[in-house]
Amino acid sequence: MFIIDKKQKFLIIIFILAILITGLILYFRYFLKQTPANNVFIPENIVPIKSEDLEIFNDPLFKDLEIPKKALDDLGPIGRDNPFAPY
Repeated sequence: MFIIDKKQKFLIIIFILAILITGLILYFRYFLKQTPANNVFIPENIVPIKSEDLEIFNDPLFKDLEIPKKALDDLGPIGRDNPFAPY
């Protein structure tokens, strides 16, 4: 049989505790399934929307805004075929 002195016994206990603590941290951090309700942020001070804030939608300048007719994909060629080739 093995003869274990006090120092080795202490180190074995510390090693087992370290493994248990690491296992518990991994379990609660990564493997425990969390419900979506746990991750919801609820602000404490909810400010109600004032009617003055919504008046911007009735502004003639806002109503004159137009959606761009040219799609962003149609802006033309982008860059060179090989950007690393010398000029």
